[in-house]
Amino acid sequence: MANKNITESLEEAKQYLNSVEELGEAGINIADRVIDSCKCFIHQPQLKEYEDFSSKIDTEFDIKLKEAKDENDKETDSYLKYFNMAQFIINLRIGRTQRMINFLDRLNQKL
Repeated sequence: MANKNITESLEEAKQYLNSVEELGEAGINIADRVIDSCKCFIHQPQLKEYEDFSSKIDTEFDIKLKEAKDENDKETDSYLKYFNMAQFIINLRIGRTQRMINFLDRLNQKL
């Protein structure tokens, strides 16, 4: 049976993530914090599964970010360089947050 606290938190995180156009990066930051707060409702062995998945997507995020920075260094126009990198980072963070929401939703169904 799904944990009610996690279900409500995921709905709240989705709302903040959907309001990124209005709130900007703050929407992603709030959604990430709401997702992190769900950790206190997860117990073993699902907690290990959560931590493994979280570290996996953090590692993927770091790898993609490094690759993008290396690729972006080739750009000669400084405005485009900044704009493209900022846009890539925002999209990467949104993707990571969406993946965490989806993972927690599936994990919550097991609880």
